[in-house]
Amino acid sequence: MLFRSVISIRPQTSAVGAGFYLRKAFCMNEDQSRGFFTSISFPVVRVSNDLNFQEDIINDGGGGLFTADENVVENMTEAFNQPEWQFGKITRFARKKTGVADIEFKIGYEWIQQEPFHIESYLGILIPTGNKPSGEFLFEPIVGQGRHWGMLFGNSLGIEIWSNEATERSLRIEYAGHTQYLFRNTQCRSIDLFCKPWSRYIEVYRSEEEAIEASTLPGLLDNNFATPGINVLTPVLDRKSVV
Repeated sequence: MLFRSVISIRPQTSAVGAGFYLRKAFCMNEDQSRGFFTSISFPVVRVSNDLNFQEDIINDGGGGLFTADENVVENMTEAFNQPEWQFGKITRFARKKTGVADIEFKIGYEWIQQEPFHIESYLGILIPTGNKPSGEFLFEPIVGQGRHWGMLFGNSLGIEIWSNEATERSLRIEYAGHTQYLFRNTQCRSIDLFCKPWSRYIEVYRSEEEAIEASTLPGLLDNNFATPGINVLTPVLDRKSVV
């Protein structure tokens, strides 16, 4: 076929949201200004991912060849959105996701909590409440850390180095350190054949028998026995070999 087109992709992402934070002190020693505290925080986020996919057709090749394949497409825009594709679809429209990203729950201790100093430390857990990649669409929006559980720890301290009571102004130095460790998780990923970029989108055969049977068919009818490569080259359990 003489079909030709030019494709451009300009990925763009944006996020907007609001954060919520609640903190409560307990087991306080008022004389020494020390004690424990617990806190919970989470953001509600709306993520929008847009590939800005655009196709300019140079030559339509006379349209789809309906005798070649049961699933005829007229252009690459349609090809990247075939309903039988389980993974790797490329859409022209922005995909959006709204939800609670992750919940941070902390228990900490205030070592010093009085003017002009404060020092505190905490331990906590990251509770996943967002979504994880499904692989159905390329560049899908993810809210949170991809459903990873995590451990948190950190500390903060501050000291006032100058103040003016008459003008109610002060100058402080503040330090805060936060570390998180995400536990292992599984993700859905598509792969290409060795040294063949974008080969995940070629048509393949799930078995040698299918390939041999297809080779005996006249013309382009062998395409009807093929399987979308993206369905095979996105590894899952019990996946059959590719021919």
